[in-house]
Amino acid sequence: MKNNTVLALVLLFIFTSSLAFGVKKNIPPNVIVIMTDDQGYPELSIHGNPILKTPNLDRFAENSTRFGDFHAAPMCAPTRGQLMTGMDDATNGLVNVSSGRAFLKPELPTMGNIFMANAYRTGVSGKCHF
Repeated sequence: MKNNTVLALVLLFIFTSSLAFGVKKNIPPNVIVIMTDDQGYPELSIHGNPILKTPNLDRFAENSTRFGDFHAAPMCAPTRGQLMTGMDDATNGLVNVSSGRAFLKPELPTMGNIFMANAYRTGVSGKCHF
C-alpha cells in the first residue's frame, strides 16, 4: 500500500470515529498511537497466551482501535518507520538500527506530518531511532 493510502485511511478512520462517537464537528478527536517494543503477537493473554496474564493490557486493547494487519520488520526502528510512513522499510529507507541506515528518507511524509497538516499538535515520546 502506498504511504498516502495508509495515512488517508488513518485520517478517514479518525473522521468516521468522531461521527460515530458524537464528537463535535469542530473538535478533532485526540489520537494516541502506542507501539510496544520487541513484543510479539502471542505475548498477550488477549491473543490466547495460556501462561502470561496481562489483564490491564487486555482491557486497554478491548477499548482501543487496533491495527489488525500490520506487518512488522525484524527490528524495532524499521517497524516504527513502517508505521509512521505506511511504507515498507526498504522503500522508506529505514532498514536497520545502525550502520547509517536508521533514517527515513527526508522527503517522505510521516503520520505526524499528515496530522500537523490537519491542525493537530504532535509529539513523540519514548524510543525512536529515526
